[in-house]
Amino acid sequence: MERLGKIFMKKTRKGKVRRVLREHYLRDDLTTAPDGGWADGPCVVIDTNVALHQIDFLDTTSQSGALKNVVVLQTVLEEVKHRSIPVFNRLSTLVRATGRRFH
Repeated sequence: MERLGKIFMKKTRKGKVRRVLREHYLRDDLTTAPDGGWADGPCVVIDTNVALHQIDFLDTTSQSGALKNVVVLQTVLEEVKHRSIPVFNRLSTLVRATGRRFH
């Protein structure tokens, strides 16, 4: 993984100066085509509502292979965990499964 970072100084309410580092990691395990798109079809990015209300659909279509290249953002995972632990566990299982193309 490639790491990019921004370093800047910030003044606190008490007047002290703090050094703040914001890191940004770039994944190298997702393959893309030369034109910048996905190598084997379109990409689907799901939001929190889709993850919460359509988890059965996501699970069954990923098992059958009909749904590929699904991107689940970290903020979506965190919000789903906050709202429903059982749905979070199922979604985490989908993301961790190697052959299902959930990233």
